[in-house]
Amino acid sequence: MKYLIIEREHWDMIDFDECNESSIGDVQRNDYRCIVSFNNDHPNFCYTISNDNVGLVEYDTHQIVQHIVTPEWNHQN
Repeated sequence: MKYLIIEREHWDMIDFDECNESSIGDVQRNDYRCIVSFNNDHPNFCYTISNDNVGLVEYDTHQIVQHIVTPEWNHQN
């Protein structure tokens, strides 16, 4: 399983048909960002959010757990 961090301003662009979660209510989130998980290929909506051919940064389980325990997870950039 892989994970993406999505900034709040882009939550409406998430296609939950491409995620393991079925709605924004199912995701790990705070006031500023959320985490969605997926299997296999990078979800197509990521390219729309990033507005390029690279997409968003993918995290594995260990990386995402390490990220959400940092103070930055709860602070707006």
